[in-house]
Amino acid sequence: MLPMNFLIIASENFTTIEGRSDYKVWYLEMGPKGEVYDLKSKKREELIMSIMENHQRYGRSLWRAFLQNHEESKQIDLYDFISKNTIENTHFGQLPTVHELQETLKHLKVRLEVKSLAS
Repeated sequence: MLPMNFLIIASENFTTIEGRSDYKVWYLEMGPKGEVYDLKSKKREELIMSIMENHQRYGRSLWRAFLQNHEESKQIDLYDFISKNTIENTHFGQLPTVHELQETLKHLKVRLEVKSLAS
């Protein structure tokens, strides 16, 4: 059986009790042919653990991310977590926020409704 793939599509930043900035990512759980099964979220630590488990089981990371202002997704791996650029909202680049993703989905729905009425 082929493994699931994961595509990170948004992030949600928050400050922990310790005062450090942390984040949660929202991702699509996808089958080997690109079919979407679920939309889920993971905290940064859970994401790192999942990537480690991928390496142990499959020899590679099954995680990718769609960064802001990029045309293609990027492979996410353990070395991405070595340091974090202070102007980006994750260790592997700038992701759309959950609010920005929601706005995009609203616009897509409107366009699809307009298209379906026009045809």
